[in-house]
Amino acid sequence: MGTPSNGDSRPDREGLPDLPAEWGTIVVPDDPSELAAEAAQVRRELRQRRRAVRQRTGPDRTAGRFEPASLRIPLLIVSLAVLAALTSLIAVIWQGQRQSDDNPATGGGGAAPTATLPAVDLVGPDGGPVPVHGLLPAVLVLVRDCACDAQIQAVAAGAPAEVTVVPVGGRPPSVAPAPGGAAVRPLADPDARLDTFVDGLAAGEPGPTMLLVAASGRIVRVLPATTAVEAYRADLALLASR
Repeated sequence: MGTPSNGDSRPDREGLPDLPAEWGTIVVPDDPSELAAEAAQVRRELRQRRRAVRQRTGPDRTAGRFEPASLRIPLLIVSLAVLAALTSLIAVIWQGQRQSDDNPATGGGGAAPTATLPAVDLVGPDGGPVPVHGLLPAVLVLVRDCACDAQIQAVAAGAPAEVTVVPVGGRPPSVAPAPGGAAVRPLADPDARLDTFVDGLAAGEPGPTMLLVAASGRIVRVLPATTAVEAYRADLALLASR
């Protein structure tokens, strides 16, 4: 049996204040197991309260395994902002890469105002017209009355078989056949239309010029004809696929 908290047998509280009167008589059992039923009831009530709180505010995340529900929306906004910034950055880099690819490298290091070879009809040894776009991919060597046989043969030897090496002059240049490599097709440009086009394309000292033109008609590079083949061998290998 329990002992009343306010009975005569209660030990001296040594000046401690009494419990509130509205609590009534409090009985402390001699055997703690007599409180098991009340303890179970209290635990059930606490569980019910926690369940009701979770239903209103979401799962209990005070253990740190998840972010509080109040942070979901700010984190979502920050994530979307970062994603948008990355997308914009990638778009800018991609656009810059496209512009770099569309502008051929020139001998003087400047960007060309256009990247497409004009539709010009050259003249063959028999006097007949030869559309230059029908020869692509090609390396056009504007010899400008210079002796460029050795350079033309070096280009033909270093170019793939599907690339045509086209020496161009006021009349079809006389070029010795190249042993192996790409085909060599000497043609004439009596009106110097390609010379005029290149003079506006790449400012620099006058002289023999070489144009690397892809199958699509895009001018990949503009170089002095005296440039060593090793400097543009990789471009030669890719002309047919561009």
